[in-house]
Amino acid sequence: MKKRKSKGLAFLVAVAVAFSLLPGVAFAQPVGTAEDLEAALEAGGEVTLSASIELAAGTQFNIENAVTLDLNGFSITRAGDSSSKLFSVKNNGSLTLNDSKGGGAIQSTYPVQLWSNSAFIMNGGDITSSRGAALDIYDGASNVKVEINKGSLEAEADNTFGIRGSENVVVDIKGGEILSQTDRLAIYVSGSKDNAIQLNISGGSIQNKGQAIQAYSGAVVNVSGSANIHSETGTAISTQSGYGAVELNILGGNISTASRTGYAVQAREESKVNISGGTIEGGTAVQVSDSATVSVNGGTLKGKRAAIAQSSGATPNITVTTGTFSHSVEDYLADDSTMKQNPDGSFTVAKHYVAQIGDAQYTSLEEAVAAAGKNGVGTKVVLLESVADVGQIPIDGGRTITIDLAGFDIGFASTTSSQTSGMFLVQNGTLNLEGKGRIYEQNPYYAPVMLRGSANSTDEN
Repeated sequence: MKKRKSKGLAFLVAVAVAFSLLPGVAFAQPVGTAEDLEAALEAGGEVTLSASIELAAGTQFNIENAVTLDLNGFSITRAGDSSSKLFSVKNNGSLTLNDSKGGGAIQSTYPVQLWSNSAFIMNGGDITSSRGAALDIYDGASNVKVEINKGSLEAEADNTFGIRGSENVVVDIKGGEILSQTDRLAIYVSGSKDNAIQLNISGGSIQNKGQAIQAYSGAVVNVSGSANIHSETGTAISTQSGYGAVELNILGGNISTASRTGYAVQAREESKVNISGGTIEGGTAVQVSDSATVSVNGGTLKGKRAAIAQSSGATPNITVTTGTFSHSVEDYLADDSTMKQNPDGSFTVAKHYVAQIGDAQYTSLEEAVAAAGKNGVGTKVVLLESVADVGQIPIDGGRTITIDLAGFDIGFASTTSSQTSGMFLVQNGTLNLEGKGRIYEQNPYYAPVMLRGSANSTDEN
């Protein structure tokens, strides 16, 4: 029996050795000491901790290969308060951080910094910094990719996650937590020119006692999905135009501050904020300063003091087209929008539609007729209410257009020029009128309907 067992063991060892020599076969390297960790990171590939590792003060690792580090429930801790970076990812290197068992952590001052041509993917683990950002993209870096799916970043620093760069810096936050308990920032964003940085936040939680995100310069920031951005005492997100204007697009998520006097969103300088979804809630939901531009086309804005407010002396451009608001936004309504107060005291803003073709609605009769009979759009325009000050409406291009007055009236704004006077101008087309209602010139001069000859003719018939 002993002899047979020895042969079986030898056979298994031989197979394992042979298999390990096959091209393309990679094994995770079990690492339990500082020396093994250094060698494994330099070699690249899959690295799995088999024990927690204590590193001496000032220890540094340069990652210039593709490395997948599985904390495996263990921790990497660097002693001291060194300002050197624990992990520097550069020169086409990448670091993917996993934690297959949970509870794994990296604890160090200045834990991770990314340089040009690098990538960092976080699928688990907790990175905590007692000094300096937990994750930092080097100022002037280009071609950097960051993806955060799970795990947490936390720092006692000016910011927990510093996002800087000169070109093609893309950060996708899909999950996990970015936390700070300071009076400073959870995330700082500063690109050296317009569009240097793209920050997409579609999930996860970004929270701070102070400000959550300061988007200072050169970035497009997109907030959507289940993203949660929160400040306890300050502003959740502010936008500026440092070295290039920041554009903030809010399509979903929740942006809030618990401060009764704080701002959920503050648009400053020449930055732009576009809101089409999500919930924004604070002392003031959106504060607009300087010459910033804010466009609201959806979403819910709740403020204890105001839904939208502008700072004293500001000269902003604020337009509200649709959405739900805690306070009146009448001063900012788009020309084709209306506002109504709901039973709960909130206000709803919606586009004011006056005509319809099939299921499509239009804010002006001119817009509806211009679309009719083109690109698969129907040819019957139904009025939804009486309209006045209508401009010139061509019926041309061989189209046959039907106007259903539906009991309403059309008033044309007439002038002394047939080239500009309000009317139905029928030329190389057919106009059918049906339904009850009246078509008239508000100041009679020509006629509400004019027929012309050929497409090139300017003579009235």
